[in-house]
Amino acid sequence: MAHKKRTGVVLYWRPIVPGWNTDPATIAHVLEVAGDVDAAVFTGYYHKEENAAYLRALGVEVPYADDYARRKTLPAEVDALVVGAWRDSGITTPLFRKTSCGVAFVHGVADYNGHWGVREICDICPEAQKALCIADYRDPDPDEVSSTLAIFDFEAPFLIEPGYVWRRGLNEQQRCALQHALRHQFWDSRQPHFPGAHGRQLLGHDVDPAVAAQFNKVRAELIAAVQYGDDD
Repeated sequence: MAHKKRTGVVLYWRPIVPGWNTDPATIAHVLEVAGDVDAAVFTGYYHKEENAAYLRALGVEVPYADDYARRKTLPAEVDALVVGAWRDSGITTPLFRKTSCGVAFVHGVADYNGHWGVREICDICPEAQKALCIADYRDPDPDEVSSTLAIFDFEAPFLIEPGYVWRRGLNEQQRCALQHALRHQFWDSRQPHFPGAHGRQLLGHDVDPAVAAQFNKVRAELIAAVQYGDDD
């Protein structure tokens, strides 16, 4: 950091796991180091069966039992613990929940994943960064989504809602390509982002039944589009 000229330095604080590194002394040490970099990003642990089996074979106590998931696991209470400790620390280094947000910040540009569409993620972001993301953000129209799908030779039904585009039938790499091309969130109907969980798995988070019902309705519509085609 003392000798850097153009390179932005991001402290990637991962995985944060209860019982591994959530004690006050460890968090304080990480935040002390974070005070010397340009940005810090925090997130959870991929609680996949393969990861857990490997760690348990080494004698490591792995929490979360057998509640495996594709998304990273970080309970709401741990998110609140980290954010609270960061605020209390007095450091001026910004803290972000998403890697792309931290990377965008150190380069002085808007987030290339369009997280402003789900701006609950952004409640800890610097005001100047929010301004960049606001200026860059807009919802794509159906023609833009269709033409971008065609560029990548993807085929999948989609539904545009404020802040994100639902789609079904594309893998993670395809989703990321679309997201970066349009600088907008693309959500798989089988893996929705529930409010408060910030795109993480739901273990340790409460789900609003009304939101779950809405997401189930979207899922049913896209499944029907895949099975029977779109008559429009």
